[in-house]
Amino acid sequence: MEKGKQTRAEYQKSLQKEAEKLNVEQESAEELSRSQRRQQESKEQRFNPDEQSEVKSRALAKKLNIAMAVLGVGIVLVFLILFFIG
Repeated sequence: MEKGKQTRAEYQKSLQKEAEKLNVEQESAEELSRSQRRQQESKEQRFNPDEQSEVKSRALAKKLNIAMAVLGVGIVLVFLILFFIG
């Protein structure tokens, strides 16, 4: 039936059906995300402790490199400021 020629009761029923369809789609999306989370957790559990520590050490090394670069740039800026002011 066309939406323009529906009675009020028919229109409300069609709205209810659309809402139910949306709820079903949302529930299936949630279930899919849950299954994806479970798969991801199982992948993480498959890593042995050596691999996990390796990943952590790489992340720390990256943070250390960033900190060293920031300190280096800061030192250069301080020397430039002191050179031009003093």
